[in-house]
Amino acid sequence: MIDEERMRRGKFTLDGQMLRHGDFDILRCVMDQVFVFHTEARFDRDEITYFAYHPSFDVLPLGHEYPKYEAIVTIQGANEVSVEWRKAE
Repeated sequence: MIDEERMRRGKFTLDGQMLRHGDFDILRCVMDQVFVFHTEARFDRDEITYFAYHPSFDVLPLGHEYPKYEAIVTIQGANEVSVEWRKAE
């Protein structure tokens, strides 16, 4: 039997500039609770797509295409960063 909680999977893409020059604390918040199991680098677009698990992602039935997600980052004050994952349209 497959644990449904483990099936919360999706994909998201990060820009190479953000990975190289972005704020480390924000990137750390984005990647919090993310378990990456596959990446695809697109050097022609300077981006990396991550195929991953996150508890906010919807359960993905076996055999279905991975939905794309976006991380919505909100910065409140000097030390407070929150991240909300939304399914991309």
